[in-house]
Amino acid sequence: MTSTDEPPALEQANSAHDPCADELVRRCLPRVRRIVFSMVLHHQEADDLTQEIMLKAIRSLGGFKGQASLATWTTRIALNTTYTFLQRRQRRSVEPLLSDPADRSTIRSPVNVIIGKELDYEIQKSLNQLTPKLRAAMVLTAIDGLTPNEAAEIEQCSASAMHSRIHEARKHLRNDLKEYLPSGDKK
Repeated sequence: MTSTDEPPALEQANSAHDPCADELVRRCLPRVRRIVFSMVLHHQEADDLTQEIMLKAIRSLGGFKGQASLATWTTRIALNTTYTFLQRRQRRSVEPLLSDPADRSTIRSPVNVIIGKELDYEIQKSLNQLTPKLRAAMVLTAIDGLTPNEAAEIEQCSASAMHSRIHEARKHLRNDLKEYLPSGDKK
């Protein structure tokens, strides 16, 4: 546990006006929002879920025992809440909403902007086709930068299971995005 994960009297927090609740939000909100958006791929839904997750975490602070880091604990709440949301969305048979892809091109020529938006859209579409467990493996490791062992701790699975999920997700993404990969990377 890092020093930033050791909140003062965290177990005493029980309301949104509690300084410990404010500290929880300050420390964990950006990471939770990033993970949730990467899972649902829609800004408004990610904002709503993030708010729901942070309220759940604040209400549950009394049950935080410090057995895992604060980041791991809130990420677990975020993933569980997001999994439930994705299951409900799938049952409604509503086509997932993809937000407008971000413009990440470094050269702002119209052709590069269009290519960048197309690639962002294809990446989002491919991520959206992954099962929630495979998507979480990619989000936690490739986007959030966690090691497979850290991701396994959050997902409460073995390291080998996490490695398998990462491998399966990469294989799926590589297959879906092969036309965008350099010729040496097409497998």
